[in-house]
Amino acid sequence: MENGEEEMTPEEWHAQVSKAADVVAAKLDADVLFINAEFARGGVDKEVTQTVTSLKRRRKSVVAIIVSEGGDASAAYKVARTLQRCYKKFIALVPGWCKSAGTLCVLGAHELVMADDAELGPLDVQMRKKDELGESSSGLVVAGALESLQGHMFAQFQQFMLEIKNRSMNVISFKLASEIASKMAVSAMEPIYRQIDPLQIGEYDRYLKVAKDYGLRLTASGKNMTKENLLTLINTYPSHDFVIDRREAGELFSNVRTPHKEELELLALLDEMLEPQPSVCVGFFSNEQVDANEQQTQSTGSATQSAIPKVVRKAGDAGNTGGAAAA
Repeated sequence: MENGEEEMTPEEWHAQVSKAADVVAAKLDADVLFINAEFARGGVDKEVTQTVTSLKRRRKSVVAIIVSEGGDASAAYKVARTLQRCYKKFIALVPGWCKSAGTLCVLGAHELVMADDAELGPLDVQMRKKDELGESSSGLVVAGALESLQGHMFAQFQQFMLEIKNRSMNVISFKLASEIASKMAVSAMEPIYRQIDPLQIGEYDRYLKVAKDYGLRLTASGKNMTKENLLTLINTYPSHDFVIDRREAGELFSNVRTPHKEELELLALLDEMLEPQPSVCVGFFSNEQVDANEQQTQSTGSATQSAIPKVVRKAGDAGNTGGAAAA
C-alpha cells in the first residue's frame, strides 16, 4: 500500500486508517465497523455479535462497511439484527461488491451509502444443481424456465387453434378447435414438463419466502424500503449477478447517498481490503474501539480480538479462519 511515492509499513498504515476512521466517527457520531466475509452460520454472524457486544462503550450509531459475495440468508439476517439491536441508527457503507445475502444485510440499515463502484444484487436464492457436486444455480433460472414454458404453451395453443379454424374454413367450431388445440399443445409440451422436479420448485419457493420474511422484518426496523420494493428486489430481476448500482438503489431504497469526503478518504486507505476475502474479517477501525476490544480480551480471554489483527493489517497479511458460506 502506498502513500504518494512511499510504501507504508503495516504500523503506519494502521495508524492512518485509525485516524481516518476516527474522523468519520466524529463527523457522524458513530462507531466504524468493518465486515468483509461470506455470510455463514457460526462465522461472520458470531464474530459480529462478539465484537459489538463486547464493547464497554458504544455510540448510538454505527457505520458498517460491508463487503460480501453473499452466502447464507440466516447469517446475514443475524448480523443486521445485531446492529439494529445494539445501535439506534445503522448506516451501511457499501464500497464495492455486496451481493445476495450481503444485500439482505443492507436491508436492515436506516441509511445506505454507496460508492461509485458499489453494487448490490437481487435477493434470489442459490440452489444446488441436481447430480452436480458443489455446483449451484440461481433460483431465478427455475422461475424463468417456468415462465418461458408457460409462454410457449400458450403460443402453441393459439397457433394450433387458429390453424384449425383457418384450414377448416371455419367449419369447425371455436369450442372444438380449442379442445383439439389444447390436446395438441399439451402433447407437445408434456415431455418437457416431465423433466421438472416439483421438489426443486417447492424448495425454491420456500427459500424465496425465507428471503421475503427476513426482508420484511429488517425493513420494518430500518424503514428504508417499502414492501413493494422488497418484492421487486426478490422477484423481478433476470439473473443472480444483475448489477444494482447507486442510481437504481435510489429507486428501491428511501435513504441513499454518496459517501462524504471523510468516508472516501477512509475507503481510499483500505484499498485491496475492499475486495471480497476468503477469511472472516470483522473489527472496529477507530482507536477508541480497538483499545476497548483489547482490554476486554485481556480480561476475559474472549475470541473477539482475534478478528482485529486481520482488519488492521494489510489484506495480504490476513489469516484464514474459514467462513465459507452455503449458497
